[in-house]
Amino acid sequence: MVRRYIAGDLREWCWWIDQLLSRGDTLLVYQSFNEAIFSVISILMGLNKIYHPGYKWLKYSLAEMSIQPENLGERIQQAYQLAPHQGFVTIQSLVLESYDLAVQALPQFAEEITHARTRFLHQRKRFEHEPSH
Repeated sequence: MVRRYIAGDLREWCWWIDQLLSRGDTLLVYQSFNEAIFSVISILMGLNKIYHPGYKWLKYSLAEMSIQPENLGERIQQAYQLAPHQGFVTIQSLVLESYDLAVQALPQFAEEITHARTRFLHQRKRFEHEPSH
């Protein structure tokens, strides 16, 4: 499960959020926040060997986890209460900390996790001009 979500859909996530923020696409920013948080929770459930019941009753699942970033539940809530740029920084930190925890718990997957981190942080070159419609 950890491998599945580390190799998941967070490729170029930081670049994507940066683009959405620069365009003011707030709805898509928060949708992307959800995707990242769901990946983090799934990784952590795998690391903690907890059955993945979905994302409802999240506070109870978080309480069962001995392996998790510090103040995870509070930081998730905070990410949605802050300005989108600040929420981005919070979620980016949670993803990176989750990758670090995965390397500590599963050193045999360190190379895959490092690759996932690189893809997550990857930045594409910006357009000099916005595309015309």
